[in-house]
Amino acid sequence: MKKTILFEVDFKDWAFYFMVKSWSLKLADEYDCYYVCNEAYRIKEVKKRGSVQIFLWNLLAAIRLFSLKIFSCDKRKVQFIHPSGNYSFPRYTKNLVVPFEDESREIEKVNFDFLVSMAYFFQYSSDIPFKGTKNLVGIFNDCFPHLGPAYDIKTKTDVNALSRGEFFERYLKHYDFLLLANDNLINAYKEYTHNLEFALGIYKEECFGVKKIKSEIFTLGWTGNPHRPVKGFFEVIEPAVEKVLATGRQVRLKTSFNASYEEMIEFYNDVDLAVIASSGDGAPTMFCEACLSHIPSVSTFIGLPSMVIQDGVNGIFINRDIDEMANAIIYLYDNRDVLEAFSKRIKHDYCEIMINEKNIAKIRNVLKKLS
Repeated sequence: MKKTILFEVDFKDWAFYFMVKSWSLKLADEYDCYYVCNEAYRIKEVKKRGSVQIFLWNLLAAIRLFSLKIFSCDKRKVQFIHPSGNYSFPRYTKNLVVPFEDESREIEKVNFDFLVSMAYFFQYSSDIPFKGTKNLVGIFNDCFPHLGPAYDIKTKTDVNALSRGEFFERYLKHYDFLLLANDNLINAYKEYTHNLEFALGIYKEECFGVKKIKSEIFTLGWTGNPHRPVKGFFEVIEPAVEKVLATGRQVRLKTSFNASYEEMIEFYNDVDLAVIASSGDGAPTMFCEACLSHIPSVSTFIGLPSMVIQDGVNGIFINRDIDEMANAIIYLYDNRDVLEAFSKRIKHDYCEIMINEKNIAKIRNVLKKLS
């Protein structure tokens, strides 16, 4: 019988979902893979109550949940209050997960051989009823404090006030294995544990870069959520492009803030250069997709770019600075032969390090080690 893996993600059709979907396709022969979106299990801060009030609330909630299980065929929710009185959490009449082999259905299942939580903060932003014999956690941004909710409602902790050692002891030590997005993170945590491994995956990686369209105007590409300051879109990217345009050079900033996955594959067809000004991304996914599409990047020294880009050979590193970004764009605009040389190398250099087949081999070894 195959062992089972439950991947805990935040939302369907978001970055974590597509990453684990890429893993599940490769693991399907050996493991039964499922996912659950923890959005439905988010906790809520509550006003302080006495222990008697909490007991009575939870007693009535338990009776209601039991009754709904008997008399209702639908999935129904009942809210409980944690004994600490710090927060409430939902419980459902049916604990449903989705099998990757057939995402049109849901099944009731609570216990799994492996539970993989794709972000460390899931443990204090949600409360899921699912259990793993072995538990793994992912960290996919390499700034510290890590990106995520700064306040732990469950324990009333200011997470960002913790040192890395304190953070590890409180939020990571209890996991059986850490899955980390780049070498920066591996180097940061290897003094605390040996149970860590590089982990990444790009869904449909073979589809990127299949079609290329020569744009009539020099096209810069940027994708993501522009309202996250860590991305630097409004802070660096837009002002840098304005500086380039002010020189009379004709460039176009092509953006995608909320496209479907299929649209993202098409997005890169006419992009000449990816521009990245992030200050703490573990990847970012945009860098991977651009590389797979034969598109070099001008990037800050973060995450995966720090592992793949050889400055001046297949891309350019900059500080998180408007003028440096603008000057790098101008240099490649004026030196198309250099840009072309970068383009011819970047996919090969990326795949040498982190093509899906290599990534999944590492994850497979982790699972076997924990079995």
